Amino acid sequence: MNARSCGLYSNSRVSNIAKNELLAAQEMKIREAALSDAPMISNIARSLSEKYVTPEFPAEARDAFLKSMTADGIRQLIGSGLRYHLAEVDGSIVGIIGIKNNTHLYHLFVDEIFQKKGIARQLWNTAMKTCKAAGNPGAFTVNSSMYAQQVYESFGFVAQSPPQERNGIVTIPMKLTVGSEPTAGAGSPKTDRHSAGSEILLRLLKKEDLAIIQNWPAYPPEFNDLDYALRNNGWLCEYWNKPGTWIYIAEQAGQIVAFSILSKTEGADAEFRIALRADRIGQGLGNTITSMMMANGFTEIGLSRIHLIVRKNNLRAIRLYKHLGFNENGECWKDINGKQVHFMAMEISKKLFQATRK
Repeated sequence: MNARSCGLYSNSRVSNIAKNELLAAQEMKIREAALSDAPMISNIARSLSEKYVTPEFPAEARDAFLKSMTADGIRQLIGSGLRYHLAEVDGSIVGIIGIKNNTHLYHLFVDEIFQKKGIARQLWNTAMKTCKAAGNPGAFTVNSSMYAQQVYESFGFVAQSPPQERNGIVTIPMKLTVGSEPTAGAGSPKTDRHSAGSEILLRLLKKEDLAIIQNWPAYPPEFNDLDYALRNNGWLCEYWNKPGTWIYIAEQAGQIVAFSILSKTEGADAEFRIALRADRIGQGLGNTITSMMMANGFTEIGLSRIHLIVRKNNLRAIRLYKHLGFNENGECWKDINGKQVHFMAMEISKKLFQATRK
C-alpha cells in the first residue's frame, strides 16, 4: 500500500460552472481518458484531496500523496496502464475514476456541486463494465479512505480488515466479488446476480429510455391497474426533470427490467416508487432493486428517511417492504384514473436501515 494506491472518493467545486447553470445529470457524458487529459485529472484529484483527504496527514505523507497526483504523476500512471474514465458536463470534468491492473479501484473523485447525483455510481458502472469486457471475472479491490468507506460499501465492497496505517496514510482494504451475496456489515450492493445469472446494474435514466419503457408489454389482469404508471402522463412524465428527483434504470443482460424513483419531499426525506417490466414480475427483482435503491438513497444521496405508498390490496408488495424494514405509518386514498384507491403509507429511516444491516 502506498500514497497512490488509495481509492478515494471526495468532492469540491467546479470553478467555471455556476450553480444556477448546472445541466441535468442526463446530459453528462463519460469517456475514457487520454494522456492529454492528465493536467485536468491532476487538477480535480489534487484540489479535492487537499481539501478533504490530506489535512490530517503528517506533512511528509501529505507531500508524497499529493506529489503522486501531479500532471506528470498522472501521465506516468496512464503510461503504466492505469485506465481513467472521466465524467464531463458542458465540457468540464466533474468526476474521475481510475482502475489499475483491471482490478484495483485506484482513484474516485466527484465535484461537490455534482455530489449525490449518481455520478460516482455511473463512473463505477462504466469502469466495471470495461474491466469485465477486458477479462476481469468480477473481482475488484480498493484501499478506501475513512471518508469513503460507506460509498464503497454501497457499491458492494466489503472491508477485509480494520483500518491499516502505512507511512502516515490510513486506508481500509476492501474487496468486491460481483455476484456474491452481501457480507454482514456491508451495505446493499448496486450490482447483484439474479435469475439467469446476469447481474443487475443501476444507472440514471436517459431520455432514450422513455420510449422503451412506454412500449413495455402490458401487465397481466391481476396487475392491470398498475399499467398507468408506464404510459403517457404516467410516473416518468410526472417525475422527468422534477427538481430533487433521481430516476434509476435497472438493467439485466442489457435489457431494462425496471425503473425506480427517489423524489425529495421535505428536507432529507424522499418518496420511493418502483415499476417492473410485466414479464419480470415474481422473479425477486423487486426485493433486489429496492434494497439497492435504499442503499443508494441513504449512502450516496444522503437521505434520512424514505417513504412510500402501496395499494392496500397489494399484499405481495406490502410483505416485501416489511421484509426490507419499512414500517406502516398511516393510510390514504388517492384518485387514480378516476377511481378512489386505498393506499398504505410506509417508511424507513436511515438509522433503522443501517441497524437492520449490521
